[in-house]
Amino acid sequence: MSGMSHYTSSNCSTTYNPMKVVVVGAGLTGLASAYALRKAGHVVHVVEKSNGTARSSGGLRSPPNMTAVLKRWGISDRIANVTISLGNTKFLDSLTSNLIGVAGPEAIRQICKDIDMQSEWLLFRHGALYDMLYELTLQEGVTFRFNSKVYGANPETGTLFLEGEEQLSTDLIVGADGCNSTLRQYLEGQSLPENVTPKTLGKTVVLCFVLSVDDMENDAELSTISEDTEWTIWIGEDLIHCGHYSHPGPIGKTYTLILNYPFKGTDVLEKHQHWGPIDDLSYFGLDLTNVEPRVQRLVNLAKQTWGQIHDSKQCPSSLTEGKLVLIGEAAHAIAPGGYLSTSMSFEDASILGTLFSMIENKSQIPRFLTAYEEIRQPRANWAQMRDAHIQAMLRLPPGPIRDARNAQFSSSLSKGQADEEMARIYEGDIKMYTYDPVVETEAWWNQYGSMVLSPTSRKKSVVEINVAGRTEIHTH
Repeated sequence: MSGMSHYTSSNCSTTYNPMKVVVVGAGLTGLASAYALRKAGHVVHVVEKSNGTARSSGGLRSPPNMTAVLKRWGISDRIANVTISLGNTKFLDSLTSNLIGVAGPEAIRQICKDIDMQSEWLLFRHGALYDMLYELTLQEGVTFRFNSKVYGANPETGTLFLEGEEQLSTDLIVGADGCNSTLRQYLEGQSLPENVTPKTLGKTVVLCFVLSVDDMENDAELSTISEDTEWTIWIGEDLIHCGHYSHPGPIGKTYTLILNYPFKGTDVLEKHQHWGPIDDLSYFGLDLTNVEPRVQRLVNLAKQTWGQIHDSKQCPSSLTEGKLVLIGEAAHAIAPGGYLSTSMSFEDASILGTLFSMIENKSQIPRFLTAYEEIRQPRANWAQMRDAHIQAMLRLPPGPIRDARNAQFSSSLSKGQADEEMARIYEGDIKMYTYDPVVETEAWWNQYGSMVLSPTSRKKSVVEINVAGRTEIHTH
């Protein structure tokens, strides 16, 4: 039996030797990693440059791999209170609104019938997920320090430098400070080989418009796209936009519209390099001239607008250095607004927590971080290439290639059930949906775990006991 079996079975393994961990960044990635590491038994402190009060009412899609992580953490009841299940995905032509195809969740499940899908697509409100994770981390004993900006670090000594000439020393630094990470500079180095480098997309505008469903239902045409569980994706040249219903929040039932298009400007203001509320759209060069009128009306009805100008970056050549590890968008700067970025962050947190539940002394930290990198780097490289592929495919200009894409989508999706062609189209998505971070970590550990543990590590015996038809696993 592997040394990790007790983690997989009990979902609450903890280390015998707690260490001090500082997580830099209190976004969803920071909260998820803080929770996972605290559940693994470590003393966790989160440092965040903002005041921590900003909450978006925008929607967020949780694919099966992310949903499975949340459920493994034992919070299914909480999730049920703040989510709805995703229904059909509808593809429309951005200019004409003509239907290209409809993909239902049942068809995807048919493709995956020989694979454990684990969980389902869920629709969150971003603020609700954030509040849930923040409450959970507080309950577990994670401490927070807001309005504290980190401007540098010494990865070898585990020292963070804060504004005001303050220093924090810790055993492990987790860089969860986003795509414009301050800590990423210590890991930037040799470029990755060309075959694992995604196509450069340059700067991309990502805007999130939050609307009141009540306002939409007063519009005869908009009311048809405010269905509770439907995800509508308009695709056209350079511009991708998608919308879906979100769980009720402070402004009632909401609908989220995400717009994604290339930034035509040159310099980007610092305040627009980070995700945040937008008061003036004029800077972003939004042109809806060649977009169907319903989308234009959705933008005009928005109660809130959030966004940023995202600068596409490849993964650093290493995710770890000394006592520093990058996770989430700091490690793989995939554009926000899609499902890849957030779900990758939760995978990162799960694997980091799983590994560090096994650590036995501080001298093992470099080897455990090497283990993390070996598990995550290939996945991070693949995810970035997958994101670049999706962006390129959905932004095709008019012409025979786009016509062929639409015909392929229409032919396959209109059947309403899975076939070989549909399986080929969704091959990348299936690779994303069916990934289980704990299973991947356990597989790695079974092969290489003995090399991670030092020769003087205290050996634990693992015993399975069947109690009333239930397997309990005990270590001593």
